Amino acid sequence: MKLLIDLIIFILFTIITYQDFKYRAISWYLIPVIFAMLIYKGLQVTELREQANYFFMNAGFVLIQIGGISLFVSIRNKQFTNIINNQLGIGDVLVLLLLCLSFSPINFILFLTASLIMTLLIVIIIFRTFRSNAKHIPLAGYLAAFFNLVLISQMVFTEINMYNIHYIENYLFDLL
Repeated sequence: MKLLIDLIIFILFTIITYQDFKYRAISWYLIPVIFAMLIYKGLQVTELREQANYFFMNAGFVLIQIGGISLFVSIRNKQFTNIINNQLGIGDVLVLLLLCLSFSPINFILFLTASLIMTLLIVIIIFRTFRSNAKHIPLAGYLAAFFNLVLISQMVFTEINMYNIHYIENYLFDLL
C-alpha cells in the first residue's frame, strides 16, 4: 500500500511539474488530492498530532519567508507590494504548503534550501544559455520535480524517513 501511495503522489507531482512548465499554472483540483495523500502517507510513519505540529512549523517558516520577501519588495518599491500573483503565483504557495506536510522541520528547511538553490542555478544556466527573457519561473514545477527526486530516493533507500533527521545524523557520523 505504501508503494501505491508513493506512486500516486509521484504521478500527481509529475502532473504539476508538467503543467507548470507548459502552462505556468497548475490545476486546482490536484491540491486537495495531494493534500489527502500526503496526510495519509505521513500517518503511516508518525502520529496526527506530530504531523500537524510539523506542518504548522513548516508553514510558519514559509510564511515568514513570504513576509520577508514582501517587506523587501515593498521597501524597494517604496509602497506596499503583494508578491502573491505578482512575483509568486498562488500555485507556488499552494505547492509550498503541500510540501510542509511532507517533512520534519529540519528536513523541510534542508529540502527547501537545496531545491531553491538548485532552481536558481538551473534558471541562471537556462537564461544565459538560451538568452531567455522569460519573466516567470515555474517554481511549483521545480519544487514538485525536486520532491519527486526525494520521493524516489526514499523508495530506493528505505532507511530515509522525511519525518525525522536521524538518517542524516547517522550518514554524517558514518562519513566521519
